[in-house]
Amino acid sequence: MSGEMRSWAGRLLMVAALAGLVGPAVAETMLWNNPAGGSWHAATNWDPENVPNAGGEEAVIPDSGYACAIDLGANTSLDRVTILNPDATVNLADHDFSFYQPEGLTNHGTVSINPGSSQITGNINNQAGGVFQLLDGTVFYPANCMWHNDGRIIVNPQLDPAGGVILFYNGQELNGSGELILQTDGIGSAANIETYYTTEEERYTGRWSTTGPCGPIARASRSTS
Repeated sequence: MSGEMRSWAGRLLMVAALAGLVGPAVAETMLWNNPAGGSWHAATNWDPENVPNAGGEEAVIPDSGYACAIDLGANTSLDRVTILNPDATVNLADHDFSFYQPEGLTNHGTVSINPGSSQITGNINNQAGGVFQLLDGTVFYPANCMWHNDGRIIVNPQLDPAGGVILFYNGQELNGSGELILQTDGIGSAANIETYYTTEEERYTGRWSTTGPCGPIARASRSTS
């Protein structure tokens, strides 16, 4: 074998060895470990100590028998979020979740949005017993998702005049055996489901109930121009 051929053979063996050492990337799972609740963005609240906020990472809120509130303080993108604790509340405030994997958000606890506007890009699976609530003055944008609901989705549970609106973006579907509950104190527009563009349609299958003269499932007044 010539010196040049030996050189290339050596390089190939080195590449193969390095490939074997590095191996495929493995997704990392971070478990919430603070029974007192707190900020999503504090690494010490997770085990291992790493804030889940990137591709290849997932967050799990385990069913640990304690009630806690977890506050999202910034827009966050990651593979998936699973809330197993029925007594845990994740407060999105006016921030966004984006998911890289089709599992998206699975909720057995409570997801709360208040105030302002929030968007979830990716699939949502609200399990039986799970609550998804839009508090006063909230606009929620589910985008590029299938929203399956076997629990309860409550718009404006505080009966606030500012109300809440689910504004479907890119023609989503909401289905499941759960309940969609719209509540107002007498102002019909205070609880509604609409579409962002007038050319879009959303599909809804499931149980429906209202308190007060709530707005219907309707097309939005915004146009594509």
